[in-house]
Amino acid sequence: MHSLVQIAPLPPVPLHDLFTYHVPEALRSRIRPGMRVRMPLGRQTRTGVVASFADAAPPGALRPILDVLDTEPFVPPDLLELCRWTAGYYLAPLAEVLAAVVPVSLPAPGQERVVRLVRRLTTDEETALAQRAPARARAYRALCAAPGGELGSAAARAAGLTAPAVRALVTAGLAEAALRPRLRAPSAPPQAEPRLALTPAQRAALDALGEAIACEGARSFLLHGVTGSGKTEVFLAAAERTLAAGRDVLLLVPEIALTHQLVDRVRARFGDALAVLHSGLGPRERWDEWRRVRHGGARVVVGARSAVFAPLGRLGLVVVDEEHDPAYKQEDGLRYNARDVGIVRARLARAVVVLASATPSAESYLAARDGRHVLLELPDRPTAHPLPPIEVVRLRGPSSVRRSPRTSPAASRRSSS
Repeated sequence: MHSLVQIAPLPPVPLHDLFTYHVPEALRSRIRPGMRVRMPLGRQTRTGVVASFADAAPPGALRPILDVLDTEPFVPPDLLELCRWTAGYYLAPLAEVLAAVVPVSLPAPGQERVVRLVRRLTTDEETALAQRAPARARAYRALCAAPGGELGSAAARAAGLTAPAVRALVTAGLAEAALRPRLRAPSAPPQAEPRLALTPAQRAALDALGEAIACEGARSFLLHGVTGSGKTEVFLAAAERTLAAGRDVLLLVPEIALTHQLVDRVRARFGDALAVLHSGLGPRERWDEWRRVRHGGARVVVGARSAVFAPLGRLGLVVVDEEHDPAYKQEDGLRYNARDVGIVRARLARAVVVLASATPSAESYLAARDGRHVLLELPDRPTAHPLPPIEVVRLRGPSSVRRSPRTSPAASRRSSS
């Protein structure tokens, strides 16, 4: 058992160094890398993540950790290994990477006051109450009609319950006031998505992906298809095969705005197995989604850059949609390219990675030509609709049409006609 650990403090501590701590003997059998701990830092008590065990102690007296907060690593081993790779490749402190990956500011769930029915009146008692105190009787009947005999504060106001009437019910022993976690409004049930017949090219691409998924080995593919060729349908069908094989799916999009477009299609196909992770979520939402993914409640994650660090337990498929998009590059704080991190994550997890684009980046296309990625092509649209015509316009040279420097001659001719 190890007696020394290196710990990365989590925000709001503005430190990007690892600190060595002594592990008390009572905690040594419980502690592992990836777990969260409470430790003294300066004059305060802070939360940190165990980055690794330490072999040697630095000079000076070491302070002991105070407690271990998890029974299983909060950061799974493969994700911790990815954090180490990210730190080394992008020359960033490991503590900075962990601080960016692990959800912080974990507030206690919001709570709301509820009033709960604890005793029902007989018919005669209810009649007498209605004659003696009509407002109190209305409050009593509203509680009787509520699901489980319980009304939250918003529902109580909507039912017309007044505070004095509720207090009177509590005083009379008919109801009790309590606190419960504030429940979020449930999302709308997903609309069933019609299944589309695959074209021969789509079927060939899906078969190649399905074979790689079944082998459970690290393979990389470039899915190159014209706009509207059905790339999304191919990788969603591949996601179905991955889930059927008992493994998880990560779908990356370059921007948060594109997340919402994909989420509707994914939710229609996979329902509650979906989690959404991106920087636009609030601390509470991010924590809820992270925890749901970490404990296996969600097996499909859709998100932008930061979702590449989602704590999926058995990753089998990584899809980087619009892989050419420069928005995958994080340019403030911890700097990284989510596309490249996704490729490495798939390799560490022995998973399949699919880079999808109508206009692949030069480096991805060259890697496919050189055999480092398997090239899958979708040259046509599934429907008979042709691609829009393209006209190559020469912007240099004399023009008899007066135009703005930013307007092409063809556009100027059309606007003047």
